[in-house]
Amino acid sequence: MKTVHQCWECGKVHDTLEAAQNCHKAPTQSFIKGYDRWYKRKGLLGN
Repeated sequence: MKTVHQCWECGKVHDTLEAAQNCHKAPTQSFIKGYDRWYKRKGLLGN
């Protein structure tokens, strides 16, 4: 599982918290990407 961080200003996803915080100096959110998320996304895209 991988933790990713997203800048709320532009919506860009970063691998590190520091990069997300320095993107636009805006609030960030963190979430965990796991295998289940990839399977769901793959199914929604129809691949």
